[in-house]
Amino acid sequence: MNHAPAITPPSALQGLLLQRIAKGGPIPFTAFMQAALYEPGLGYYTHPASATDAPLTGATGDYFTSVSVGKLFGECLARQIAEMWRTAGSPSHFWLLEQGARDGRLAMDVLAGLQAEDTACHSAAHLILVEYFADDDAQARLSAAIAPLSNNQVALANASHFPGSAGLPDPQWLTAQLDAWEISDPQPFGILYSNELLDAFPVALIRRCGNQWLELHVAAAETNTSPASDAQAFRFIPLPPATPGLAEAIADLDQQAQLPDIEGYTTEVNLLAPVWMRAAARLLKRGYILTIDYGLPRRLLYSPGRTEGTLRCFRRHTRPANPLQTPGLQDITSDVDFTALALAGGDPDPGQLPLHVLGLVDQQRFLMGNAPPLLSADSPLYPDGNLPPDLVRSPGYRALLRAWQALTHPEHLGSKFHILLQCKGMHTPNATPPTLRGLRFCRHVEL
Repeated sequence: MNHAPAITPPSALQGLLLQRIAKGGPIPFTAFMQAALYEPGLGYYTHPASATDAPLTGATGDYFTSVSVGKLFGECLARQIAEMWRTAGSPSHFWLLEQGARDGRLAMDVLAGLQAEDTACHSAAHLILVEYFADDDAQARLSAAIAPLSNNQVALANASHFPGSAGLPDPQWLTAQLDAWEISDPQPFGILYSNELLDAFPVALIRRCGNQWLELHVAAAETNTSPASDAQAFRFIPLPPATPGLAEAIADLDQQAQLPDIEGYTTEVNLLAPVWMRAAARLLKRGYILTIDYGLPRRLLYSPGRTEGTLRCFRRHTRPANPLQTPGLQDITSDVDFTALALAGGDPDPGQLPLHVLGLVDQQRFLMGNAPPLLSADSPLYPDGNLPPDLVRSPGYRALLRAWQALTHPEHLGSKFHILLQCKGMHTPNATPPTLRGLRFCRHVEL
C-alpha cells in the first residue's frame, strides 16, 4: 500500500511573513531568521511554549546541549570563574552576567559549583541574567527558581530592551544596578559568560554569483500547491546586498579571509556578533569574558571546501535541510566566526581599553583544566591516581564519568564547542596576562 507523505502543518508565523513579503517584496534572510527565532510570541525562542528549557533541549527536545547533559558543565565553569575572581584579588563584590540564560539551569549549576568550590566567591557574586522573556510570567519563574541559590539579589534584564547592543545591557543600566546593590567600586570586577548564544544571532546569507557576492533574500514561492504545508511556502532569491553594513562586511572579509571565488559558494555573515562583543567590551571595566559556542577561526570557517556554509536547523533531534520551513518551530543556527570576535574586542571605543585574547580552546581541553577532583589528573584526594574500587563501582561515580565522556568526547561536544577567553584591565600592557586553568592544555590556535 502506498502512503501519502506526511504533511507538516504551517507555523503561525508563516502567514505573517508572507504578508510582509507581499507588502514590501522579498526580505533578506537575516530578517526571516530574526522573525523565526525572536518574533514576539511566535519565534522559536519567544513563543509561550519556550518559556522553559525543557521543550527545546534534552531527550524530549530538539537537541542536546552541554547543560542538558547535567550539572557537571556548570560546575566546571564555576571552577574557572572562581579562579578568575581570585586573580582579581578576591573582591568582596563582583557582577556575574549570563546572556541567553533560558530557564536559568546553567546559572543554577554555576552557583552550586561556586558554593562547592569557594564559598567566599559564591558570597561575593551578584548575578545578572539576560534573556528574551516570552512574558512577565517567564521572568517571574526564572527569578523564583534562581533566588534560593544566591546569597545576593539577582537582577534580570529583558534582552529586547537593548536592540542596539544585540541584547546586552548598556553600561548605564549596569551602573544603576550596581548602585542598587550598593557596589561603589569605580572599577568593578565582572565576568560575562555565554553558552550557545552567538550561534543563534540572525545571519546574512551570501552567495557567489558570477564575479560578485549577492545576498540571499526570501520570497514567496511561485506556486504553493499544498496550502496545508509550509515546506514550499518560501524560496530563496539572490539580490544585491540590502542589509545595512553587509556590503562593507563582505569587502572586509574578502580582503582579510580571501573568500573563495567559487560559483555558488554560499556562506553566512554574522553582523551582530561583533556588535555584541563591542558592547561587552564597553560593559566590562575590569574582568573576563567567556564565549562558549561552536565555531571556527575565520581562515577555517571560510575555507574553499565549506561550499554550503554552516547554517543548519534542529527539530526533534533531526537536521531539517530547509531553513525556510516551519518558521518558529525549528532552531536555526550557524558557526561563530571567532576571529571577528577577537578583532571586535581588540578595537575598542575611544578611551576604552581593548580586550586581550587569552586563548581559544576546545571544550575538551577547557574542561580538562577545570575538572572536579574525582576526575582531575592531579587530584589532591587521590594523588597516586588510584581510586578506591568501591568508589569506582558506585552509581554516582559512573554517572559522573558518563557525563564527563559526553562533554569531552572529541567526536561530539568536546571538539565541536570552543571557548574564547578574553580579559580587560587584568594586567598592565607590558606584564604577563593571568594564567588560567582552562588554558592549561590549550593548543595554540591562530585567530
